[in-house]
Amino acid sequence: MKKTVGIFILLVLGIGIRVSAQRGKQATNLSADLQVGVPYMFTNVGNDFNNSFAGSLRYSFSREFSIQGQLTHLNISGSNSSANSSLLGGFPAASDGNIKSYSMSNDMYSIVGMLNLTPILKKNDQGKLNLYVYAGGGLMYHDVSYTLVNNVVIKLNDTYTSPFYVYRLGAQAKYYLNYAFDLSGGIAFDYVDTYWLDGAPNDEGYNNILSINVGISYKVLANKNKDLIDWNLKRKKKAKPVEKIPVIKKPIVKPTPPVTEVPKKDTTKLAVVTKPVDSVKVVKPIETVKEPVKQPVAVVPPTPKVENTPNTNPAVANSNTRKEFGEPDSVYNVVMGCYTIRSRMFAVRFRNKLIAKGYDAKVFRSKGSRYYRVMAISTGDRQLALSVLKECRENIEPNAWMHVYYKH
Repeated sequence: MKKTVGIFILLVLGIGIRVSAQRGKQATNLSADLQVGVPYMFTNVGNDFNNSFAGSLRYSFSREFSIQGQLTHLNISGSNSSANSSLLGGFPAASDGNIKSYSMSNDMYSIVGMLNLTPILKKNDQGKLNLYVYAGGGLMYHDVSYTLVNNVVIKLNDTYTSPFYVYRLGAQAKYYLNYAFDLSGGIAFDYVDTYWLDGAPNDEGYNNILSINVGISYKVLANKNKDLIDWNLKRKKKAKPVEKIPVIKKPIVKPTPPVTEVPKKDTTKLAVVTKPVDSVKVVKPIETVKEPVKQPVAVVPPTPKVENTPNTNPAVANSNTRKEFGEPDSVYNVVMGCYTIRSRMFAVRFRNKLIAKGYDAKVFRSKGSRYYRVMAISTGDRQLALSVLKECRENIEPNAWMHVYYKH
């Protein structure tokens, strides 16, 4: 018995080591089952209510073929109301006629090969039901006692301690519940190579067992993205919710108002113009009289007054005090309006208007752009930018939009 148990443990360990190499693959190969069943033993002595419990580990080499190691505990009992007191032969327990009742609690170790019929019958099947057939064998370690009609209790282990050979055939169905669990149910026939389970060896009837069982199967290492290899289900992945982003409308470029140029005033001094004096003829008088000659008079026109007009262009006035007109400071920018390069003064006026309303407004021009953008806010906080955008659309500019800018 110890040798058989050791072989069973080595099998389980071997499957576990094999499964550890499956991590990271698209499918898992190992499953574990727990089942309860109702066994029926073929005997003339009779059957009472019987039960069985089984645990198994199964390794799937492919979707079609797998191997399973199973431990089954059987509780079977029966009684014979027609037993008589005649004892036949030299051994006190010879036939079912002198067996009053029997009881056994046996452990059966078995290994079976399983064939999945579903992918063979339907190659592209993607359903939730798999049908298996299996065959194999094992050993049954017994603990049997029976009572004769004279109320003498005999234990089989006192005279026979070797395990019995068992040959197993069966069919099983598995229903897919989710990626972790399957529902299982099936029928098994165990051909037991002995006459002694019911205490009546002279009947020469093998005490075979038929069992019906149900249970649940756990798929080891399976997850939402990795199923047991037995299944061919193609689950639809849930689409990740896409966060709603405000629609960015095409920026509206306001027409540039005509700029009236102030005529330049000529501040150069006028040249001094000297009026020529007519030549004076000198007549020799009787008496020589020397008259003073008039000097030419320079006529100088009045110098035009040049007014020093103060510079009222806010763009120029603020260009030295604010470091703007470059690339935006942050990623999320609420744009209130766009102006051409020649209309920077109007962009600055609009910016000053927004500042007066309490916004941290600025004027920016992206690298390579031909427009200035007046922004109510430039921030790395997306939620704050969306809040300001909503407020500006409601109160100031319905066509305000979000400009997402990444510096290169």
